[in-house]
Amino acid sequence: MNNTKPLPFYKEPLYYTGLVALIGIGLVIYSIVGNNVSSNLMVPSVLIAFIFGATTYFMWDTKCPHCKRPFSKKEQREWEKYLGIKKEPYTYYSKMYQYSDGSTEPIQDSKKTIMRDKKYDKHYYVCKKCEYGADREWTEIKSKWLGEEPNVQYIKKKGNSKGFGIDLFEEDSYEYQGKRKNIPRAVKEDLWIRHFGKKYFGNCLVCGTTIETKKFEAGHIKSVANGGSDNISNLKPICMKCNRAMGTMNLYEYKNKYYSKINK
Repeated sequence: MNNTKPLPFYKEPLYYTGLVALIGIGLVIYSIVGNNVSSNLMVPSVLIAFIFGATTYFMWDTKCPHCKRPFSKKEQREWEKYLGIKKEPYTYYSKMYQYSDGSTEPIQDSKKTIMRDKKYDKHYYVCKKCEYGADREWTEIKSKWLGEEPNVQYIKKKGNSKGFGIDLFEEDSYEYQGKRKNIPRAVKEDLWIRHFGKKYFGNCLVCGTTIETKKFEAGHIKSVANGGSDNISNLKPICMKCNRAMGTMNLYEYKNKYYSKINK
């Protein structure tokens, strides 16, 4: 690692793009629920939220954890390490309604859970600016399901689906220093879509277990106890069990301590 100094927090651009994205999300919500609000506000608000939200996420995803500079993450594919394959529960809907507008919606009583093989690998990164990671300390565990996806039966139905929207999400709340804090449903919806798209199921970004829209929590990458914020750039969709178990630990600190090695 060279002598490049970390950026002070007030010079990190993702905080400013994240703030603009949150303003955009707020304007979207206001344009929906506000009285006598011009419909012309919706389109620019959505564009602001999407563009700045995507930019913030990309900067966060490519930021060096040491020098804090975005767009500095370089993967070292030759160091990639195979960790093994585990059989894990996989939940899906075996039947889906397919509406005349082309949209789909799961049939609730068709939910099934099967055991599937899941492959885990450890990926290594080096910062292009400060060379953090040269000693293989910057790592990330990635996983993917193996084999064919289970067959899903599509049942045609007239009309439109209720759609993928905010009603599928629950507000998070937690207490810190005697004060009750909330993470709104709109933020959780945006967080989910960033990682899983408009899918009803995803995987906990710590332990890999299956999570769904109404049964996940927004875990803090940098814990609130360590100065982390509720900004969406500091959140990851994880299972309730991991979020409770982390306590005051940072997310990747907890993940690397307990889930860095996967048994075959």
